[in-house]
Amino acid sequence: AVIVALLLLPGYALSAVLCEADARSGPGRIALAFSLSVAVFGASAMVTALSGLEWAGSVRLFAGILVCLAAAAWRAVPRASAPCDEARYEWLAMLLALAVLLPVVARFAGGGVDDWWDLAYVRALADRPSFDFREPMFGSDRVHPRFSWSVWLLLQALVRRSTGADVVDLQSQVLAPIVCIGSVSAVLLLARLDGTGLWAPD
Repeated sequence: AVIVALLLLPGYALSAVLCEADARSGPGRIALAFSLSVAVFGASAMVTALSGLEWAGSVRLFAGILVCLAAAAWRAVPRASAPCDEARYEWLAMLLALAVLLPVVARFAGGGVDDWWDLAYVRALADRPSFDFREPMFGSDRVHPRFSWSVWLLLQALVRRSTGADVVDLQSQVLAPIVCIGSVSAVLLLARLDGTGLWAPD
């Protein structure tokens, strides 16, 4: 529940304020909310890092931003939704794609060497009092360029720190399916914004 809230709610609220109805309707809104949520968390994490705040300060800051976004979304002027038939075709296409893709993701997610490298950083980030990207495995106190700043790893560390969730299960059983859903949603959103859509006649 925590990871879903972090990855969807801020962007969902922000899209209600910033985006046109065509981008905010149908399954494409999942990808829109996902990307905007990561951007919101990244901005709050940067403020936290520059201010020298610890994890508790980061959580309070992000919660405050979320409350402000929710208030702005509540006050946003309602806009017309997309045509019902159009949205139905989009949802149908998404369900068919996920019926094929999700079982494969569930079977094979989390098996690469890069996954274990990332998970070591997530554990270290969660266990340290503040944002600290020094490599956790050899005690060299060096920062690898690839990990000098990663909002994606910080999000996972925040969930681990808040819930105590095992990072292996978090990545393979929760994040991988979410990213799969977001990817299919993004394809449908881009198809609509392209002006044609997957349902358009030749």
